[in-house]
Amino acid sequence: MISTSDLFIDFSITSLGVALKKKSPAKVVSDISIHGLEKGKIFVYHPDKKTVAFVFDNCGQAARCLTPQRCMHFSDSELQKNKNLQHILRVINKGVLTLTEKGKFYFYKNPEHSTCLALVPWGVNLPSGVTNKLISKQERDMVRIPSYQYGVIIGLLLSDAWLQLQTKQRSINSHLGFKQALVKSKYVWFVFTILCHYCSSYPFLVTGVRSGVRYFGRPPPFFTRALPCFTELHSLFYVDSIKVQAEPTHKTFMNYWPLWLIVIELWVTGFNDLMDYNFALTLILYLM
Repeated sequence: MISTSDLFIDFSITSLGVALKKKSPAKVVSDISIHGLEKGKIFVYHPDKKTVAFVFDNCGQAARCLTPQRCMHFSDSELQKNKNLQHILRVINKGVLTLTEKGKFYFYKNPEHSTCLALVPWGVNLPSGVTNKLISKQERDMVRIPSYQYGVIIGLLLSDAWLQLQTKQRSINSHLGFKQALVKSKYVWFVFTILCHYCSSYPFLVTGVRSGVRYFGRPPPFFTRALPCFTELHSLFYVDSIKVQAEPTHKTFMNYWPLWLIVIELWVTGFNDLMDYNFALTLILYLM
């Protein structure tokens, strides 16, 4: 018989209900080899951790099956948002017996960590980050911007890009935003292919309905993740949340002086009138 002193209420298990569990250490070690699981799949185990109850292709599919009442009011697109999948995402590979509408299960997924030990030049192995929905705080702190991408970002910040602190979401880091006129959508996609490693979603069109007619209201923007490397740039371009002209002689810029032609190229492309082009061409000739 278990006394009440041996029980505690764990509110972190699920928002669907409250589970009573025996006291256990904070660190849970799983006896399941997650690196041997099929990549891209979510494996749901019975409490014995020996038999597989379900195998899902993604978190949305798992949420639909195991928590149908919770997800019945969400469309497929709404269900793909992280905020609507937190009850699944936060327990994957945590070794926590999770209560769902169809019973208690363990959730595991192959983290797909690279085992490559090849030596490659810094900056050439930057895959798209769109498929990686969540990254840990340790991974965010490790992100650095290579020289070429740094030059591209500086050029964008000198034109139409901006840095924003997500104060409403209690984030201490900045994210980069960029947009252009709809006629320059090819240019937006070109820039996105350079910086997609730092993004979690693709550029998107914002639409609206006016007098019963759907229209494309704003140009296609894209946003990066909120990362410490962008927060460092925020202090150079913003004073009291107001964008200012960064000092070109700052040591951060001087370390990348060979890339100033890249900076100016991105800066010029963001201009929209002849006067700006003439000014930029004059500046290029002066620097050369």
